Formats: sequence, structure tokens, C-alpha cells
Amino acid sequence: MGVRATVGQADLQTLITDVADRYGDVESVPQADLDFVVKILQAMINKDFKFRWNPELLIPTADNLLCRVANVVFDDVGAQTKPSGTLGAEPTDGNGSNTSSYKFVSSKITRNMADMLQISMLSTRSWNDQKVSWSQTQEEDIVGRIVNIMNDYDHSSIFTEFLQNAADAGATKCCFMLDQTSYPRSKLFRPRMATWQGPALVIYNNAEFTEDDFIALSKIGVGSKRGDSSKIGRHGLGFNSVYHFTDVPSVVSGEYIGFFDPQRQYLAKSRNAEGVLEAQGGQRGNFVKLNREVLSDQLAPYKGIFGCDMESHFKGTIFRIPIRTVDTQQSNNQKQPNEQNRGLGRTWTLTQIQEILRSWIEDVKVGMLFLKGMETILIDDNLRNNTSFKWTATKSVKAGGGGLSHTTPDNHAEPKQYDTSVVEIKVSKTTAHTPSIETLRWFIHTEQAFLQESPNHIKDLAQKNRWNTDRGIAIPLNFNYKSGEFHGRLFTHLPTPIPTGLPFHIHGVFALTSNRKGLAGGTERTDRLDPKRIWNRYLMQEFIPATVANAFEKLVKWMFRADTQGGPKARDIEDTIEQYFKFWPTIADTDGVHAQNFINTFVERFIRKSYSHLIFPCRFAHKTPQISLHAGKDVVFTGLNLNNAPGNIKRFICGQLQLKNHNTCDCSDKIQIQIERYWKSSNSNALDFRQIDPELVRGLIREDPKFIPQWFKSEEEKRWILGFVLKVLLESQGMAVALRSLDGLAVIPLRNGEWKKLEMSRSTVYYTTKPGMSELINGNNILVDEGLFKNVKDPKPGEVPEVDLEQIIVRLVKDASCCIKEMLPEKFTELICTENPNGVRSDLRYELWRFLKDYADLGPFGELPILQTLDGNIKPLKCAFQGLEISIDDVALKQNVSKLTPLLLELGVVMLVATQNNDNPYLLKHAPKAKRVPVLEQIARRSINSWPENRVITPEEAKILREMIQSCSANDIKGIASGLGHLRIWYSWGFSRYAPLICAHGSFFREGRGFDWNNLGDFTDLIRLPDTNHNDTNHDDIKHFAAMGARALSIVQAVKTRILPLFQNGSKEYVGEAKKAYVQIFEEVIRSVKSKKNPEAKNILQVDRSIPTLNGSFRCSSELFAVDDVLCRTIFGDKPANFPDESMRDIVSRDKHLFIFQDSSNQGVVHQCAEHVLNMTQGYTGIKPDVIRSIATTMVDFIYKNESLNIDWLDPRWKIVPTEIAMKPLDLTRVPDVPKYQSFGELMNPAWQDVVWTQCAFFPENLKPSPQFKSRYPRIGTPTAVMVVDHLKVLVTDLAPKMTQPDQQLAFNAEILRVYKTLSDVATGHNSVAIKRLLEGFHKPYLLKGHHTNPSALESWLWPRQLMLDVENSVRNVWPVPQELLPFRPFLVAVGVLQMQTVEGSVKVSARRKVSEIETRLLNCFEAQDQHSGFMDVRFQFANGRQILAHKVILVHENEYFTRFFTGIWAQYTKRDPLDPGVAIINLSNQEETYEAFYGLLYFFYADDLLDSNGPINPPPNNTVTEPDNDNADELRDRVQYLMELLHLANQYQTHRLQELVAQEMLVDKMVVTYGNVFNIRDHAEQAQCSVIQEYCEKYMRKNLDSLQTYVDGELKLFRDGLQELIGDDDGAQRAALKADIEGLENNLKILRRLGP
Repeated sequence: MGVRATVGQADLQTLITDVADRYGDVESVPQADLDFVVKILQAMINKDFKFRWNPELLIPTADNLLCRVANVVFDDVGAQTKPSGTLGAEPTDGNGSNTSSYKFVSSKITRNMADMLQISMLSTRSWNDQKVSWSQTQEEDIVGRIVNIMNDYDHSSIFTEFLQNAADAGATKCCFMLDQTSYPRSKLFRPRMATWQGPALVIYNNAEFTEDDFIALSKIGVGSKRGDSSKIGRHGLGFNSVYHFTDVPSVVSGEYIGFFDPQRQYLAKSRNAEGVLEAQGGQRGNFVKLNREVLSDQLAPYKGIFGCDMESHFKGTIFRIPIRTVDTQQSNNQKQPNEQNRGLGRTWTLTQIQEILRSWIEDVKVGMLFLKGMETILIDDNLRNNTSFKWTATKSVKAGGGGLSHTTPDNHAEPKQYDTSVVEIKVSKTTAHTPSIETLRWFIHTEQAFLQESPNHIKDLAQKNRWNTDRGIAIPLNFNYKSGEFHGRLFTHLPTPIPTGLPFHIHGVFALTSNRKGLAGGTERTDRLDPKRIWNRYLMQEFIPATVANAFEKLVKWMFRADTQGGPKARDIEDTIEQYFKFWPTIADTDGVHAQNFINTFVERFIRKSYSHLIFPCRFAHKTPQISLHAGKDVVFTGLNLNNAPGNIKRFICGQLQLKNHNTCDCSDKIQIQIERYWKSSNSNALDFRQIDPELVRGLIREDPKFIPQWFKSEEEKRWILGFVLKVLLESQGMAVALRSLDGLAVIPLRNGEWKKLEMSRSTVYYTTKPGMSELINGNNILVDEGLFKNVKDPKPGEVPEVDLEQIIVRLVKDASCCIKEMLPEKFTELICTENPNGVRSDLRYELWRFLKDYADLGPFGELPILQTLDGNIKPLKCAFQGLEISIDDVALKQNVSKLTPLLLELGVVMLVATQNNDNPYLLKHAPKAKRVPVLEQIARRSINSWPENRVITPEEAKILREMIQSCSANDIKGIASGLGHLRIWYSWGFSRYAPLICAHGSFFREGRGFDWNNLGDFTDLIRLPDTNHNDTNHDDIKHFAAMGARALSIVQAVKTRILPLFQNGSKEYVGEAKKAYVQIFEEVIRSVKSKKNPEAKNILQVDRSIPTLNGSFRCSSELFAVDDVLCRTIFGDKPANFPDESMRDIVSRDKHLFIFQDSSNQGVVHQCAEHVLNMTQGYTGIKPDVIRSIATTMVDFIYKNESLNIDWLDPRWKIVPTEIAMKPLDLTRVPDVPKYQSFGELMNPAWQDVVWTQCAFFPENLKPSPQFKSRYPRIGTPTAVMVVDHLKVLVTDLAPKMTQPDQQLAFNAEILRVYKTLSDVATGHNSVAIKRLLEGFHKPYLLKGHHTNPSALESWLWPRQLMLDVENSVRNVWPVPQELLPFRPFLVAVGVLQMQTVEGSVKVSARRKVSEIETRLLNCFEAQDQHSGFMDVRFQFANGRQILAHKVILVHENEYFTRFFTGIWAQYTKRDPLDPGVAIINLSNQEETYEAFYGLLYFFYADDLLDSNGPINPPPNNTVTEPDNDNADELRDRVQYLMELLHLANQYQTHRLQELVAQEMLVDKMVVTYGNVFNIRDHAEQAQCSVIQEYCEKYMRKNLDSLQTYVDGELKLFRDGLQELIGDDDGAQRAALKADIEGLENNLKILRRLGP
């Protein structure tokens, strides 16, 4: 019928149009209709109504008309309440627009309705109507780009960016101020703008924006100055640094005001051509034409500052940057709850802004240096407050005076443009309390033109990129370098943060990075061809150095202008020179390797240019004017050494050089070092560098020999000039070359004040190094003044070290051609002796002793006649070292020396006292003291050849000498022992102590401890020590006597040569006191061996026949047995001559390691013992049998415990082991007859008695081989398989027929099984073939049928071929293995018992599909077989009333054959269940499928797995009860039958995974396939096309081919015999069945033959 379900906006708008049509455009609408229209409008803006703005929508107006919504405004500023004339009048003389042209909405329209109806606000409309077209104003989405730019431009960049904009605009003044005022927020062109009516950063300059400037601000990276090379800022990016502080910056210039809103959230929106409201990124309006009353609050921040009234044209530019504070952020979040606005940057406090303003003060001081038009920069931290903090910098150019005329400086520029001036910048600081003014004066030089030699590619590069060549230098004239460090910076019109380390600022139009913080162009390594880098490098290497060189030409002229023009007075010349060179550039560390490399290159190029520029001031004290300017090539520099010279040296030398027309220039060491380096650095274009060097000064000395004494008065000055002139001797050019440059120079100072010329091969002078030496001789005319060659001080840190004068004089002295020699002691002594031919007087001798006191060695002064001896004579000093000084502290020694003094004097020994010779320390230290060794040395030296005739040593002197010798060490008398050996001072042994004394030379002395010689004879050739209280000779005595020529008689020699011969030849018997004395001596020999003093002592113990035996004879230890060796004492106990005497027992037992007694640890001794035992066991001795058995037992036990001996104990000859035989009750007649002793290999371990007792004897139980012995002989005591088999033969052949009694039969059967067990273990050890071979010769069956059979009966025994493993029933002549024999399977298999072996099988089964939850639920229904709750729709019926319920969807989905069957053959006889027609009934009772197998097939389709049971777990529906079957064989047979049926179904329905699951169960379980079913399973697998099972069965047949063939042959023979027995007429059916069985068995044989080899 056309009725709409809802009312739309168009329907409501039609109602309003109908109302308007009734009244027309000019007729007032009645209030009732207006109320109706308002209600309709309210309905339109209902929250459930989707309002869309339509310009044709009619809105009630204040004058009760209906007007288009596009033509009306809402009075948001209260304009309608103003008196007429205030608003509504025509604009006159720029007082702003009126509101007469606007249609105000009715008062019935609320502010909220107006917003919802998108009615324009009066403030917004008045702004939009006056907007100037600014089509390019940030129309692109630039927020992201601004954020990236802000990352490059930090907040501090705003100062330079706005200062450069002001300079480019031609401004002369630029102000940076903080306006802390918060302005009204009502009359704004959009309420959101109230956020930015608070404090702001205000930047002003007195230039006016052009139209291009306004357009440029609307773009990022495209400035209005890009194509103008005269402009500073050419990137157009710096303005965006304002967004660090604000989101909505604005600018006022001329008649325009512009706002920027990159986020498009604050400015008034306007409608596009389609009427859609759009936000803009920026807007500009003509504020002269604006309705100032409507937008008065919006314009308030700009009024009243810098002459701006926002009513007339403003000649200047104001940037207002409202500060983003915490309050503005909170205001944003409150007013814009649905918008995410976090601002473009961080928030600020006013304190932080004030700190930023103050941080710009340093830049304010230098910001105008290279800005030609800029004159004033102001910083104010409170714009509208007179008490604020203000900084004002004002620049003015001062008349510089001489040298600053604008003339062509040189030929380096074309066209020749430059400007040089002195600029004064006054910086006034005004606070509330303290005004101050700081004046900074700068010397500024700038140039513009290209260098004449600039290459074309540089000019092309500059032209292409519009780079100009403006460059300059600003030098701080009144900077106090002493108070602080000047930080030179790089300028590109404005300062950059790039430090230079130079003492001035340099300016150039460098290619900078976009944020002006670094040089553009990358690094030298990666961006060498970058145009920006090439340009920057050329500026620093060519333009700037040339400009700075020109600037310094101007600077030096200006600084040294006439004093009448403001130049320095004569007294200030030196200070001015020093100040001038402080302006010079030198290499300094700068931040950034990139900039530093450029600066270093600049310094190098500037210094090389100074070579040809007149920039070096040279002073002439004797001329007027005192300063002349020269190029570097005409200058001689003072040099580093001269700059550090003391006193007036530099002035003297420079004055002399100036008189000879040398232009000397005095500058700092650092400057001179760099000038020398860079002038000489170029190998191809090296420049000549000259400085006041030693060669120049040597020239002055050569011309005037009195130059040094005339001009250098102090020792410091003389020392310096010596080092300066003579340091050439320390250089590496060679001594000969250095001396040639010094030849003829008067540079050698003498003690008499003269300066001797250094002349080669002329008169010799001497240099004394010891103080006081020159005062003792007369020779000032030949002595060098050594004081001038002393190094007086060490250099302080930073000072240049003094020349090593001491090293210089040493080199002069070493060179013989210089004729300067060191005053050596020998020369000094010669001069003393020459000057005192009649002897040295006492006072001079005293002074000489004082002089010699400091010498460490008086040997060179040996000829000085100053030594006074004990007898009062004066002798040369050398005699003191050949005599004895008797000043000693030892009283006793002093007394002994006094007693020996007559002897010493008679021998001609010099004696002296140090106190008589000035107590000289060297004499006290080095003159031989009259101590024991020196005294003995003096006597020994004269004892052999120069002993006075008839001089006999008295007994008292002999005693003193003996004591001295004995109190000395061997080292003390080492050199004089031979002489002491000829002194007759010793007593001899064996005579009276008053007998004549003998000398040590040629005599004997005892060595070692003493012993009782009295019982062993007399020894008259030994030295006796009657002065000691013991008989021992100490260590030092031995060394003394040996050194003096006496021979030592050791205890070893005494025993070997004097004692043993007495016993051995029968002179003495080993009894009584002689026995005791020998034991004592023997122990002394042992102590000697232990102390290792005498290596021959060991021979006495081990080699010599020195040990008495039990029978009194003496034998060596190697011939005797150890007394504590049990084995030897046991076996050789009847031989006394083989053991030591009882008197030696304790000695040799305690120290047996010192002897080489024979013991059982020696293999030879053990072998000897075994041989002795073997003799006993063979009956070669008369020892009792029980004793022999005991000895043999000890021997065997020792062998077991010491198996490591390298003796083959399995050698049959060692028949030393006692034997035992097994006592068995079965038949003692079968026990073997064996000897009482047999070898180790012939006996068995008793543990094997049961299996070999008829074959061998056994080890006694207490002599079983130890584990160690068995580890060496693993087979020891273990019977071989041959022995066990032979034992089995005896049991079967001989003993079995005799076992007639039951107890005998049980014992025999148990033993026969033990034999089987043993043979089975042997067969397990891979010896099955050997066992089979051993048993092949048996003539009787040897396998007992069981444990309880009668072994005497022949039928109880079987041959191996009559048994088969792994079968259950007997077949003809093959029996299953008896249960008792099954544990011995390896033995049975080895001897030929048939077996069925299992084989390994594996099946790769496909992965099971993922069964879903719904499928699991359906499976549960299927297993429950509940038709009512399972929703199953097909029933399969089988015989006996059994049935299976299923879901067609599952079967059809999982197997396509069911689809065919359901629609094919099954469809013919499908019935419907009468009780439930939805269930189809399919009768399979006449089909081949069995109930169980078909259930398993369906279960697989549900679960994708094999059913564990043989069909359903629940009992059949007909409640048929089956008997339980506990037979495992039956269970296996049923399972195999079920799997075979399931295998056929899997093949029929083509379910490969089901086949794989069936094969997996049959093959993995090794017990499924057996000998009884393998043929049947193979046939089924072949029919079901399951190759995996078929191959497994054939593999099983191949592995058990013989067994299966035997088994099948047996079965076949059995059936054939049975068939022959069926001869009756009634046996037809049985015969047919047997024939079928026989045919099957024959087929099986065919299969086996085919599979066989």
C-alpha cells in the first residue's frame, strides 16, 4: 500500500517546508508554527535519529522568519544585546565589519541545538568571511613530519631561526619576550582557541612579511628564501621548532594575522563545496577588516605591543607562540574528551621559559657580528611588566684609525670586495634594581668575491646550489684571555653550536645540516664526493685562510698604528705584540672529528699563507718606528729555547742580530712550533723557516770571542748560553760534525776567569769532577770551571728542560781531540808528588786525608806518600792494603795477635793503626784487619818459600795457630790452605802428645764418627786433635785437613783395608770384644750410608763379604736371604749359611733397605723356592710327607697372592699343587686315579665336581685359585666342553644302566640335568658348533625325556632329531621338548633339536584422523546400540537374530562402497522397521560377512581404530550364553580367525588403514604367527591382497624351513597312515576329509620348497 515503516529526515524537512510555503520569505511566522518547527528540529537531532546537514534546511530566525541554515548564524558573543550603532552599523575607516548582513537564529534555538544542527557561530562566521585565500596552508598531513623535524631542531634552535628570519627580512631590531598575561577567552572564533589565550613567547622584528613569506610558512622544507643566495635561512624548516612550545602558533604582520594548527583541532571549521565541515591546518585573515568587537578576545594578545593596535596596518612582524603548559593540557582533555590529543611536544613552566631566554644571552652578544643590517637584539622575560629582566644588545661601527681604509689588500680577490671595521656591541642588563652595561669590541673583516685562483668546478658548484662566498672573521679585542678561555665558533651569518677552538669567530656560507648544528656532507671516508662536503672543505682550506690572512694584515696595521692614532706607546710595544699573537689561530681540540679536521686544515693553510703576508711585527729598539711589518719569509723567529732563556738573554741576542739587519719576531712557542711544522710539512713545496738557533749565536761568538764574558754576567746566563751553543754535542748528527761547528769558539770557561777556545789538538786542560780537588793543587790555568757545567735544577711540569751540561762536558772529555781531560786520581797523585818531591808536609797530608775521605776506592791514590805505620815510618798509601790494621774489638784475638806480632814482624808484615791516619773510612773498611784469616794469610804466604831460616814455631804459637785454623771455615782458608799445611803445628796419633809436631801435608786424619780403635790395632799415621774433648772430626776439620794436604781415612777405608782382612785371614775371630767392636763399626758404616757421606760405604753392605752368618763365615748380603721373609725361612729353614748371624739380626732388620738380601719379592728367589718345593714333591729329600704338603701349600698360597711374578705357572712341570678327588656315591669305581701333586692346569675348581668328577682331580677347598690368579689365568680350574661331554658319555654309557634304584635314579637324573645346564651355558657362549661336533660320535641317545623317568630304560632316552621346540603335539617320530629340558634351549639347539624361530615384523600405519566431538558422541551411541536414544537409521541383521545398528551418514561419509551398496544391491531387499519407519533393515544373514567381523568394520568407520575385542563387548541380543574358554591357544586361534575375517572385509571395502592396523597387531606380537597357523594366515593374506602379512609369513617360513618341513612331513605321514587304515564303506566322508588335509599339507610342502634354497 506504500506506507513506510519509519519517518525520515526528508519527511520532517518537508513539514518545515510546508510551513514556510504558507508564509513566504518575508512574512513573519506565527509563534505556534515556530514552536512546531522547533519541535520538528528537536526531533531531527534526537539521539536515535541520524541527522545529516542540508543547506536547504529552514531555521527560525530572530525576526520570526524561516531561512536556510547556511544563511543564519548563532550569536555566541552576545552581539544582539549591544546597542544599535555598536553592532549593525556599516564599517567606517576600518573600525571592523558589522553584523547587519547576518541572520541570527531565533532565541528558541539553544546553543546545544545550534551545535547539533551545525549552525555557524557568529564568531566563526565573522572570521571565515574575512579569511584571505591561503590555499597552500599546510593542507598535507604534516604532524609526523613536524615531529621528525623537531627531533633535529631542539627548542634552543628557535633563537637563531627567528633571528635569521628577521635579518633576511631586512629588520634592524629583533626582540624575544615572554608574555606572562592570560587573556579573556570568550570572544574567540572558536571556543577551543581558549586553550591558547595564556602566557606566550613573543618574537618581534621591525620588518614586514611579504606574501611569499606567508606562503612559505605554510610549507615544510620549502622556504621563500630557497632561491635567494643573499638570505641566511634557506631551508624553510626552522620555523617548526615553535612546536616544541605550542600547538597553535600565530603571526601578525602588515594587515594580516595567521594561525597554524597542524593537528586540525583548534581552528574554525568551514564547509567545502559539498557542504561538509572541514578542519584546516592553517588560516590567515585581514585583521583590519575583522569585526574586532566579535573577536576582541582573540585579538587582545597582539594589541598594545610594538605599536600594534590590531586596527591599522602594522609595520613589523609579531610571532606569538602560546606556551604549552600543564593547564593547557588539562583544558584540552576536558574540552575534547572524545579526541586523543597529547600535543606535539612536552609541557613547560614559565620558569623554564625564562631560563631558556637567559640561556640565549651569550648568543645575543655575538648574534649581530656578521648581520650587516641588524642593530639591536632584546630579551625580556615579562613583556608587559616594567620590572622584568631585560638584556639589550646594540651594535655600532666605530672609526678604527690607521689601517682600516677600504683599499685593495692584495691580488687574491676578483672583484676586490672586502670590509674591515671595529664594531662595538653594548650589552645592557636591566633588572628591577641593578642596571649595567658591558661593552664588547670586535675587529671584523669580511670578504665577498671569489678567489682568483678558485677552480671552475667550485664556481660551478656554488652557482648550481646558489651558495655565495660571504666569509669573515671576528676578533675579540677586549677579551681578557687571562681571566678565561675564549670559545671560538663557526658562523654562517649567525652562530652555530660548532666549536672551532680558535681565538676568534669565523664566518662562511657553509653547507649545514638542516638544524644548523653540524656541517653537512657526511664524513671523509664515506662521503668524499658529496657536493656539500666539497664546498665546506674548499671554504675552510682556501677561502677562509685567505680571508683571515688578509684580516691579520689589517689587524696588525691597526694594532701598531701611531700612538697619535690610538696605537701603543713605546713602553707598551712588547705587551701589544704578545696580545697580537694571542689572536693567532692554533690547533686546538674541538667537538666532533668532522669539524676538527676542517679546523686543523684551516690552521695549516693560514700559517702557510702567512709566509707571504705582512703579518709579523718585528721590533727594532734602535730605530724609529720600533715596529716594522714583514712577511714570514723575511722573519727570523726567536725560537723555543730563546723564549725560555733567563734574564735579558733574549734581548741581548735579538739586539745583536738586529744590528746585523735580522728581522726578529717574538711569538709564543706554540705558534712557532706550528709555523715550523706547516712550513716544512710539504715535501714538494716546503717553505724556509728560520729561527734564532745555536748556529746564529755561534756566529756571534766567532766574530767576537768576548761575546759571552761581555754580555753574560750571572752564572745562570753563562750556564744557559753554554747549553744553547754546545747542545749540538747531544744531537744525533755525530760528534765529528758537532765539533767542527764549535772549532775556534771561546766556550770553555777556566777557573782563572778566562774563556778558552775549543781548538782541536792543542793544549790540554783538565776537568775536575770531585769538589775540593782543585784546591789541593796549583793549576787554575789548566782547570775548567766545573761549576758552570752543573745541572742546578729539574724542570717543572710544562717547562722546557735545561740542556744537560754535565752530559756535554762528559762528551767533550771523552773525545780526545778536544784536549779536555778529566782530572783522574792518577793525574792528581802525579801532580801532588811532583809538587812535593821531598815528601808531603803534615798539614797537606791532613788535607789530603780529608779529601780522600769521600772516595769509595783509594786504590788509584796508592802512590800518595801519606801512610804512617806502627813503627812511625811514612809509606805510600798502597802499603796499607798489603799489611795488617790492628784496630780490632775482639780482646782475645787482639791478645793472640799481640803474641804473634814478633813472628809477623820477623816475616816482614806491615802493621798500622787507622787512628794515626785520620781514621780514614776507606782505610778502616778496606785495610786488612789483624783478624784470624788475614793473620793466617800473611803467615801462610811466607811458609813455603820465604820462611826465615831456623825460625821454629813455638808450642804457644802453634796452639794459637791451631785455634785460628779450627775457628775458620773452609772457605776462609781456601786460598792459603796449602801454605798452612806446611806449618808444623799438629800432634800425631799413637804417640806421646809431647812428641815433635808434624805438618798436615802428607798425613792422615779421621773422617766421621770415632770408634774403639784400641780393640782393632794401632794407627800411627793419623793426626790427633788433643785440644778437643771428643773423638769425632767435625766437618770443618775435614775440609781444613783436606785443603792442607792431609788425606782422610774414612770408616769405609778402615773397614775394608784394616779390619775385614783381620777376620777374613783368621787373624781375629768373630767373638767377644772383637765381635762387639765390629758391630759398633758396622753400625757406623750404616750411619755413613744413611748420611750419604761416603758412597763406597754402600758397597760394604751390599758387595763386600762383610756380614757374618749363623755358621760364623762372612758373606755378602746378596748371597743371603732376608731374615724376615716367611717364604724363604719356610722353604730353606735347614740351611744356616743362607741367613745372617743373630748379632746382625736387629741391624739388618732395621735397615734392610740398605742391603740386597734375597727375598720372595725377587722373581729369581721365588723360582728357586718353587724348584726346591718341586724337588720335595718328587721325593728327592727325606722330609716327611705331611711337612712337604705343608710347604707346598705355603708355596701355592704365595703364588696365588703374588700373581704379578713373571713366571708361567701353567707350565706342566710345576707339579707342586696338592690334589683332591670327588667322592661320589653313584659309582666310586669311576673316580680317576691321579698323583698327589699336579700342575695348576690339571686341576679343576671343586665347584665343577658334579659335571666332571669322572674326568679329573680338584683343587683342595683351601687352595682354590684366588681372584687375582684367575684374572691372570681366566680358564684356570674351569673344565673344557670336551671334559663335560666325556663325563656325559660316562654317565649315559656306563652309569645309566646301573641306576635301578629310585634314589639312585633321582640323583642321577639331577646330575644329568646339571650337565645339560653346563653345556647350555657353554653353547650360549658361542660354542654351539663345537658341542655339536663333540656329540656327533655318540652311539646312544643322550637326551633324557624327563626328571622322573628311569634312566636305565632305553626308551627314556632320545636323540636330538627326535625333539622339536615350540611345538605342542607329537607327530610321528618327533616329540615336543619335555618341560624339564626347556631351560636348556641353547644346548638343545646346538645338538640339533628342531625349533620354530620368531621373526621381526614392522608395519607403517597411516596417521589416525582427528575424531570430532560429534563423531565421538555418535560412536558412543553405536557402542550402546540403543535405537531410541542413538538416532541410528540402519539395522544390519545376521543369523541367530543378532543385529547391528548404525548411522548411514557415518558409513556413507567414511566409505564410498556403502553409498553404492545402499543405492545398489542392498536397496533390493531393504525393509523398513514397522515400529520405526525411519530405520532401514538390511538382512546379511545369507552373506559371507560374520556378525563379529562386520561389527569391527563398522566400529573402524566410527573410531578410525581397531577394536580390541572380537566383536561387540556387550552380549548378543538373543541372550546366548557362551562357555568361558581359558585356553590361551583357543583365544589366540579365535583372535587370528577374527583378524583374518576383518582383513577380508578391509580388502572388500578398500579400507587400507584397517588392513594396516590388522597387520600391525599380527606382526608386532611375535606369538600370533606360529608353525600351526602360518600357512593358513599366509593363504588369507594372499586372498585379501595384504602383501605385508604375506611377506612376513614367508619370512617366518624361510627362517624355520627345516623345522617346518620336518613338522609337515610328520603330519603328512600321519594322515597318510590314517587314510590307509580307513578301508570300510562307511568311511567315505572321513577319507575325503583326510584327502583334503593331505592335499593341503602337500601344498604347504610346495610352498616350502619354493621358498627354500
